[in-house]
Amino acid sequence: MHPRPHHALCPVILVLCHALAIIDFCRKDRFDKVAEGSAWFHPELDCEKGVVWGVFEDRVTHRRLLVWSSHFWWQSKGDGDDYLRLENARRLHEVVNRAMGRYQAEAAVGGGDLNCDMQSKALKELVTLGWRDAQTETPGADRRPTNREEPVRGADGVLRGVTFEEAKRPKHLDHAFFTPKTVRPRGFAVERRREALDTSDHMPI
Repeated sequence: MHPRPHHALCPVILVLCHALAIIDFCRKDRFDKVAEGSAWFHPELDCEKGVVWGVFEDRVTHRRLLVWSSHFWWQSKGDGDDYLRLENARRLHEVVNRAMGRYQAEAAVGGGDLNCDMQSKALKELVTLGWRDAQTETPGADRRPTNREEPVRGADGVLRGVTFEEAKRPKHLDHAFFTPKTVRPRGFAVERRREALDTSDHMPI
């Protein structure tokens, strides 16, 4: 993804993995990190769920981009769990929107393991708040789901994950979002290499 117009900011590659960690693999010869921060959603229930973000400035154009990574509530046993993810989405938008205003970032991209699909109340809320899903909006995007069963340890002691074709209950749980007025996705792919399949039930995007 890169902000419009083409000459404004060079492409920033995001690897949005299962772990909740700020993406800091920018081109250090081109970008300076201006600020970073984090916010937890409900630490009393799960201290791993929240959002982390960083604001980066292009040394050539002096335009600023905010990058975020998030992890939403994971259980799906009833309306209470759906409500928690809805509140996660609202809190995410509040935190990111405030940081964009404070540090004058004109574009934002981010994502992570949001533990729900685009038909969920949480992600519909993000769309209502102005965000767009890269997998949905990118022409030619990889449409495969990102979540499969957990890798299984074989008799040889090695963990092996199932492929998408072998998965019994594949789900779209990992997402990348962007601000549509200032960002245009150039591509979207779901990692398929064996190293990723054998590491987690969630695939990097």
